[in-house]
Amino acid sequence: MLGRAFRLWAIGVGLGLVGLLSCGDASATEIRGLVVKATTDEVMINITSGYRPNPGDKVEISTEIPGLGVRPFSGTWRVTQVTQNHVLAAPEGQTSGTPQPGDMGVIFSANPRPKSADSQSPPTSPGPPAGPSDLSAVRNAAERGDPEAQYSLGLMYAAGRGVPQNFAEARKWFRKSAEQGNARAQTGLGLMYMQGAGVRQDYAEARRWWQRAAEQGYAVAQHNLGVMYSEGIGVPQNNDEGVKWYRKAAEQGYAGAQYSLGFMYAAGRGVPQNFAEARKWFRKSADQGNADAQYELGFMYHSGAGVHQDFAEAAKWYRKAAERGDEAARKALGELSARGLIK
Repeated sequence: MLGRAFRLWAIGVGLGLVGLLSCGDASATEIRGLVVKATTDEVMINITSGYRPNPGDKVEISTEIPGLGVRPFSGTWRVTQVTQNHVLAAPEGQTSGTPQPGDMGVIFSANPRPKSADSQSPPTSPGPPAGPSDLSAVRNAAERGDPEAQYSLGLMYAAGRGVPQNFAEARKWFRKSAEQGNARAQTGLGLMYMQGAGVRQDYAEARRWWQRAAEQGYAVAQHNLGVMYSEGIGVPQNNDEGVKWYRKAAEQGYAGAQYSLGFMYAAGRGVPQNFAEARKWFRKSADQGNADAQYELGFMYHSGAGVHQDFAEAAKWYRKAAERGDEAARKALGELSARGLIK
């Protein structure tokens, strides 16, 4: 028993271009800036617009490539400090992935303040220069055959960062890097073929490049292969093969694959139906902030599927998913409340 159908949007980008910080408020004001520092413990964004968020704002961080889609990083972050020019955010609990210096950050704040509104904020050190890597230096290294520089140049063209957006150029540099064995470039090139971004959509080419990256152990590509096989996208449907690749990625801690593997156990696809295993993998994914896994955990406790029925526990997970914008979770919470099953 599952709460809803498999979420195909789980196919991963894995390119890490644009940091998107969102407080989850539809009426929030957008604030843009550049990531100048990024570690697993802290992200600093240099504000380029005229507003700032408030300390304590709860935010989400996502990656985005124009024309290639948006995927959230796993985990929750909170604004810890706001100055005249910078916003600092720290992770709350376990997170997966970080933005990269030079990425464009976007913050949505429900109660933004103009930069000039708080003269009490002490200045911070400017940190690394804001903005994309120097184009000529990256291009020179790429033309010398450096696979990381080729990959970076492809990213710049894919996102239009420092150069006009040009998918043909992005594909060219991704391919040069991919042919040297760069797994991230292979995954990015596969995604362009999967989505038909600047190329004729070609599932066989997408699978070919994802296969090469997956065989190097790159979790994003492993998960994407799993989606192709389990859903029969460009290949004959093969649940066993889907489970194989989901498991490889899930065991590396990739939240999307943990959700997908949990789904397969709950549905009995490619593995015997096993709610205990489903719950285990949903929980691993949910603890990283995956809203679909949080919803499925809520549904399991709501319906008593493989667990002791527990409306309070169901509400806890529904609430977490709802806070990440999951409409089905919000409705499920309302239903529990309307029936007097939760306080």
